[in-house]
Amino acid sequence: MDLARIRSLVNVDFDALKTINPEFEAWIYSEETKISYPVVRGENNERYLSQLFDGSKSQLGTLFVDYRNQEGFKDENTLIYGHNMEDDSMFASLPEYKNQEYYNKHPNLYLFLPDQTYRVELIGGFDLEPEDLGLLQLNFASPRDHDLFAFQVRTRSWFRSQIEPATSDRFVTLLTCNYDTEEGRFALIGRLVPLEQ
Repeated sequence: MDLARIRSLVNVDFDALKTINPEFEAWIYSEETKISYPVVRGENNERYLSQLFDGSKSQLGTLFVDYRNQEGFKDENTLIYGHNMEDDSMFASLPEYKNQEYYNKHPNLYLFLPDQTYRVELIGGFDLEPEDLGLLQLNFASPRDHDLFAFQVRTRSWFRSQIEPATSDRFVTLLTCNYDTEEGRFALIGRLVPLEQ
């Protein structure tokens, strides 16, 4: 039911998008927000900061997966970067998750891949300083490290989620600028829950 309803709201033509940009990886969507964008994965973490999906130059950039991540969101934690734009586009709404009410209205996002659709069940959102970036590992050395990451996310989070991640869960971390501090970032983390095709 959830998948049918979401697909009625978002129609992603994967073949057409791949034709426009072969580095197209996924489509991310959040109900009743401006987040409904293609996500790419390039050869570095710089190019898409100032390049649109069609290859033209723009400060808007494109949402992109960390180039160190595997294709297909196979890592234990996949990082997606996006600008915090003044016109509320891209990932500008992420810091709204500092408000519990906002989380209560938007507890999930959706990630569309060619062969799978995921519900991203949010478990935490918090501020990151440059020295904190080491927390965001792509894969964990052990199940204990995986669970410690989930614990830290939930402990540091501005909002409280009822989701209790399992050791087998894979995560997605959305990252954008946090203008409350110099060089700060805001990280929003959710677990990937596959929806039946």
